[in-house]
Amino acid sequence: MVTNNTDNEDWKPYKQSGNDHFKSNNFEKAVVDYSIALTLCLEKEDKNVLYRNRAACHLKLDNFQAAFNDANVVVGQYPSDVKALFRRFQASEGLGQTEQAFKDIKRLIQIEPKNTAVQEAYRRITKKAQEKVSESRSTPGMINQMMEAITSSTETEERKSQALKNLVVYSHQSGPREILMKGGYIDKLMAILSTSAEYSSTLMKILHGYCENNYSSTIQFLHRFPANQMRERLLKYSSSVEHARHTLSLIIIQMKAIIDYVARQNQLKAEDAHKNMLIRENKAKISGILASMPEYTDILKFLVSLIAEPSLPSDSRDAVVDSFIQCISFHKAVSDFILTNRGIKKLLELASFSCYPMAEKTSPLSVNSDTYVHVSVALSSIHEQILHFEKDEAMFKSQAQDIIDTFINSQNEMSNIQGLVALSCLFLAVREFGNDIAKNNDNISKLMIICCREDELAQRLAAEALALGATDKTICSTIANTGLDILQALASSTDAGIRVRGLVAICKVCMKGGNDIKQQILDAEGPEKLYASCRKFLTSSDGKTFELRKWASEGLAYLTLDADVKEILVNDADALNILLDLAKKGDTTIMYGICSTFVNLTNAYDKPEKNPELEAIAEYAKQPLPKKHEKDEDDYVKKRIQKLMKKGLISALVNFTDIKSENTREMLARILNAVTVEIEHRGIVVAQGGVKTLLPLADKNTPKGITLASQALAKIGITSDPRLAFSGQRCMEVVRPLVRMLHFQEEPLIKFEGLMALTNLASMSDEVRRRIMKEKGFQAVESLMFEEDDEIKQAATECMCNLVLNEQAFQRYKEQDDCERVKLVTLYCGEDPPELSRAASGTLAILTSDADICKEVMKVKSCLEIFKYLVSSENLELRHRGLYVVANMLEASKDVASPLIEDELFEILMALKIADSNNANIKKELERCFAAAQKWNIIQENPENP
Repeated sequence: MVTNNTDNEDWKPYKQSGNDHFKSNNFEKAVVDYSIALTLCLEKEDKNVLYRNRAACHLKLDNFQAAFNDANVVVGQYPSDVKALFRRFQASEGLGQTEQAFKDIKRLIQIEPKNTAVQEAYRRITKKAQEKVSESRSTPGMINQMMEAITSSTETEERKSQALKNLVVYSHQSGPREILMKGGYIDKLMAILSTSAEYSSTLMKILHGYCENNYSSTIQFLHRFPANQMRERLLKYSSSVEHARHTLSLIIIQMKAIIDYVARQNQLKAEDAHKNMLIRENKAKISGILASMPEYTDILKFLVSLIAEPSLPSDSRDAVVDSFIQCISFHKAVSDFILTNRGIKKLLELASFSCYPMAEKTSPLSVNSDTYVHVSVALSSIHEQILHFEKDEAMFKSQAQDIIDTFINSQNEMSNIQGLVALSCLFLAVREFGNDIAKNNDNISKLMIICCREDELAQRLAAEALALGATDKTICSTIANTGLDILQALASSTDAGIRVRGLVAICKVCMKGGNDIKQQILDAEGPEKLYASCRKFLTSSDGKTFELRKWASEGLAYLTLDADVKEILVNDADALNILLDLAKKGDTTIMYGICSTFVNLTNAYDKPEKNPELEAIAEYAKQPLPKKHEKDEDDYVKKRIQKLMKKGLISALVNFTDIKSENTREMLARILNAVTVEIEHRGIVVAQGGVKTLLPLADKNTPKGITLASQALAKIGITSDPRLAFSGQRCMEVVRPLVRMLHFQEEPLIKFEGLMALTNLASMSDEVRRRIMKEKGFQAVESLMFEEDDEIKQAATECMCNLVLNEQAFQRYKEQDDCERVKLVTLYCGEDPPELSRAASGTLAILTSDADICKEVMKVKSCLEIFKYLVSSENLELRHRGLYVVANMLEASKDVASPLIEDELFEILMALKIADSNNANIKKELERCFAAAQKWNIIQENPENP
């Protein structure tokens, strides 16, 4: 029994009792006695003995933490206490704290290096420490450490956050990604990371890495965590836009993984990849397969359900629409799903709700005032996928017509306004569909009636719809005949937003409505006055500056069809600077207007071809034909382009890196092609990033846009060092558009430019030449060697001269049994013009390095006459190439060399040797010729005179 007696001797019996229990292996009782003794003992030395003894008991009982604590008390006072250190070491080892155990045993080995127990323990723990380090450095070990940090209740938030970031990185790497799934970590993370929007966002990032470009992982994951559960998770944290975006990003890459897998399994053969009928059938087949896959349809249903989800905030809803845009780009199947589920109607209805925040009213769904712009991009993407699929286009248009007519014809004024937003959205997405719907059911007249309401929002939206629709001549005529006064009233409104839209509509009607309408408006307004009005908005510092400038640039896009306005704008430094600054923002909503303006300023649009017969008829009938304006002559255009280049046109245009609209992409290609006409501008285009912009334009564009972008690249490649103009990987990327220019249906100038650029490109390296061969450049170049046009024939032969430096191309000249390829090149060596002969002799100089080809050359009946023509030429370059070929022939074999020696050709060689040319290259080849003849013992060298 414990007493309060604090006499210094009272603790000793308990210590003795503890010792006795320890010897009897009764460790639990020993712990009790040592604990009592510790409460009674006052001396530090004695207490340390008791702590050491109790630590020994705890070790026997596997109470490692208690043993560590007791031993730690002693070590804290006496760092070199061997027993305490050893027992703390044993406790640390038992706890699995290898690092602490290693520190203690390292200290002990220094204190008692000859202690066998310490030595054994040191060897054991060192091995464990090494294994621990190796394990921790391995991927599974590091993942384990991260998981421990995330799940630990004592770990700091900073450490947890870093561990999560590391897991995000690991999930995007193939090896660690497999460990995460196979080790069951994904399931653990899904359970752990559900307590907050921030943690759930991190989970989505990790899952993104796990599913990205991996079909099997995506399917496995969707079986564990199907779309409906992701929907629940997204809505649980619906107030977090960041969480919504990360969830949607995961959905997008899952969709892509599924579509890419099915597309790969059903891809067309290479030879069928350009056949339109087979392409259409293949798309339909893939759509059918995808429609039968529940994982694919569940994802799309999930996205569709979010469009009208009441709890979703406006920014998250925009993110949903943006997700559709990305998914639509993967395959036509997504557009098919949207169409068959009346998605066009749903999207336009969503777009129409944008009028509620504009009117500062509560919307049926939470949307932003620019949500309709997001929807317009989605609709445009859908239309691009279904283009030329007549039934699909009809379905698209029918759904749009139904919803817009319903709104416009409603007796409810707010519904009318919704219809205006939906129509504007359609104009932005598919202009021709918007025009058709605007012209139906007398909708233009209805829009003009809405313009006359007192409601400023109605006026502004009706004016916007009219301004967007006034690109169609019929609409322009209708407006001019019945509503020009309404537009003029709008352009005089006190509201800047209404005023600028009315002005743009007037500009468009003026320039697109036909000569009579144009004259009528210009008589009242004048192009300079219209320009001044647009300029005022362009340079405005109003609170809605960007919106006003956007509309002003749209007006200028049409006003600059007039040559006088072009000159006014290009000499208006302030207005031009603002326009270029707007271009540098790269905003998709303003690209079309800005590109249109620069197309007009550079005269990069298609010009009508001259028709002499029509001109003669008009002259006979005394009917005036439209004449080219003086300020649209070449000199004016050249000066305008120079001014634009000095102002930084290229540095502005290169910001248009994410253009979806093919029409806008074509316009950008037009501008860059027009700029590169002058050699002086090509270096600037390269230096300011124009090549980087042109390469994607030459890949994805309208057919005309592809040609124009390719032409611009070719012009750069003709006059610039390809190593500088197409540095790095770009030298590979530019091959395809250049080879495409060689198509037999292209115009002669395009073929010629493509050949010239490819010739320079093929001089870069064999890697580039291999790429040209891969893109079937050899066949294209060879076919143009048969062209009747001398310049194209010559350019093709020059290109082949560089191309045969590639082994694969060289072997093509050895493949044909009838040696037609070799024969053609040989014959061209003797053809006019001299430039063709020079190119062909250069090619033959390379080919005749092969003895077999030399034999084929000898089969050409006129080859000796051709050789004599070459080596006798007054053109020293041509003579050198001829001698190079003859030297190769003489070196090939005795059978090839003999006919050359026996012919008068050899007399010409002797005469050239006697003439003792000052040209070192010619002398070198003559020496080769005579050395080869001597080698075959066909001629003997004359002894020197004594």
